[in-house]
Amino acid sequence: MKNPFMTKARLARLSVKESFDNLPMGLCFANQHGLILLLNRRMNGLSHAVTGRDLQDAEAFWAAVSGGAMPPGAERIQYGAAPVIRLPDGTAWAFSRHALALEGRPVTRIVASDVTELDAARLE
Repeated sequence: MKNPFMTKARLARLSVKESFDNLPMGLCFANQHGLILLLNRRMNGLSHAVTGRDLQDAEAFWAAVSGGAMPPGAERIQYGAAPVIRLPDGTAWAFSRHALALEGRPVTRIVASDVTELDAARLE
């Protein structure tokens, strides 16, 4: 008997999500109201490190990243359109936000890139 949950389409969606979750960068896509459409594990982990909670509102997360209070041991080392935050574990992350359109609807993409090596070089 065939497993109804293992169709090719289902497997393909799961494969895409698994690949998305395993990217070394943080990625988040949200609608125009900040409602999360797609989020990978890395970005959710960064949300926990910066805000102490799951990323559920992209606009609130961006406000925290770009100018909100930092948790103990974390520091914002660059402000502006591409903020950089050094976390208590010593990693440094650069954040960027872009407006996109998906099927004619506005979508926001937030990307977090690991810039730890660049930050270390800057400190030397």
